[in-house]
Amino acid sequence: MILSGCRSNTSDSGSSTLVEFRQYSVTPTFVTRLASGVQAFTLISSDDTLRESPNFVFGGMADGAGLLRNPDGTFTFVCNHEDNFAVSRVILDQTFRPVRGEYLMTSNDGLYRLCSATMVTPEIHGVARPQFITCGESGFDSQIHIVDPYGRPSETDRILTSFGYWSAENAVTLPKGTYPNRTVTLIGDDDFANGGELVMYVGQGTGNFDNGKLYVARRKNSTSTRERDMVVGQTYPIEFVEITNATTRPAAEFNSESRRLNALLFGRVEDIDYRKGSDAAARELYFCVTGQAWGGNRNANNDRTMYGRVYRLMLDANNPLEGTLEVIFDGDDINGPAREFMNVDNICVTENYVYIQEDANRYRPNSGELTGVSTVFDAQRQNHDARIYQWRIGSPTSTLSVFMEVGPIRDGGALQRKYIAPINTDGRPTNWFVGSDGRFAIGEWEYGAMIDVSNETGRPGTFLVCVQTHTWRQGGQIPGRDFRNPDRGTLPAAQGPTNLGEGSYVLILTNVPR
Repeated sequence: MILSGCRSNTSDSGSSTLVEFRQYSVTPTFVTRLASGVQAFTLISSDDTLRESPNFVFGGMADGAGLLRNPDGTFTFVCNHEDNFAVSRVILDQTFRPVRGEYLMTSNDGLYRLCSATMVTPEIHGVARPQFITCGESGFDSQIHIVDPYGRPSETDRILTSFGYWSAENAVTLPKGTYPNRTVTLIGDDDFANGGELVMYVGQGTGNFDNGKLYVARRKNSTSTRERDMVVGQTYPIEFVEITNATTRPAAEFNSESRRLNALLFGRVEDIDYRKGSDAAARELYFCVTGQAWGGNRNANNDRTMYGRVYRLMLDANNPLEGTLEVIFDGDDINGPAREFMNVDNICVTENYVYIQEDANRYRPNSGELTGVSTVFDAQRQNHDARIYQWRIGSPTSTLSVFMEVGPIRDGGALQRKYIAPINTDGRPTNWFVGSDGRFAIGEWEYGAMIDVSNETGRPGTFLVCVQTHTWRQGGQIPGRDFRNPDRGTLPAAQGPTNLGEGSYVLILTNVPR
């Protein structure tokens, strides 16, 4: 099995005899930059017609994902569609070709924007059967679902009330051997308004998601809650302190109680992943903080990062409630190795590497979002599309490199016209970001999950990467297949401005260093 954020560490390698990696989709890869030796193919996109379910439309904003290898040699791919508030299930045949799709959860049950996800399994996490944990990220009062990847559509999910209320990006459960007889899950709170917390759930026993306790991270020996008081090169002792009565506390109290407890307030905690290789290695975790504009009313005092950071969390060997925190990369340091970061979001950690994925939320010069930021400081990172960066763990941070870049073609031809929508589906002009070099729609695409499928396919170094193509819109006035409301849910929030008929796609990468 595999799960979002490259959390595969099962020893069952499966059979690779029939698996064939090639271009299965009608949609190009749009990869403009790729590390030497790595190959890319498109697995599935919103434009593809699957032979066993021709009416199925793979939704937009593909984000958190997981893969299971089935007993008959086929595969089950489960994927969040963020602004559709939905979860799809796609069956791949023994060659890895997508053949059938359906929606496990529509917006009627999804209720929130669904971002990253984690597939927990019996082999790794000690649960009775595989489960897909997917987080709501529509505001402070969102909750976290657990979905049966093999269940009947619309009858597969329930809310994990013990996980509380957060605007959560991901909930990442550690392997069962990391803390025996305990279920430890890290949650990233992607709160825009007041800063997000790093949250931990601890349940007694293996695979217990229902009656544990909930904690938030704070610094030991310091009352500072300010993110930017922590700097590169220093190690900070932290502890996780309990939020009591988590199952009965009203949603509005989770943020206020976190502040009463002096919880660290980050500029939107995004994806989290742990190091692979052993149960002990999994106590070394990395997470992205995506950043918020300096200016406006959300981060006006510059307490939180603007362009994004990557942190390393080292948990105590015996007590998961204690550990240390380090800033590994700081995108706000114009002289540092991360000086071209543009809102890092998803993260994938293997045994030896960290892969850092961008969600380039461009800041607008005339909006007040760049108050106090020099033009040079901002412009240096405004002329690239969404990147994945690679860093080998233990090497100097100066060795951080660009692993991949993805973006639309801008040649004035058919591909530009198709994949960069000239108008929104409501008829308004589309004002895509223009870089200082004159190229338009710069950085408008972003990544979802990057997951390691080496063990499932029997091919070491094989990964899947979800791509959110925000300029690719079909529906209403835009000709072609209608991407709007692909799950056929009826939740009003998923039918409004956020559902603009976006497409998305999933890449296969081979020969990726692990």
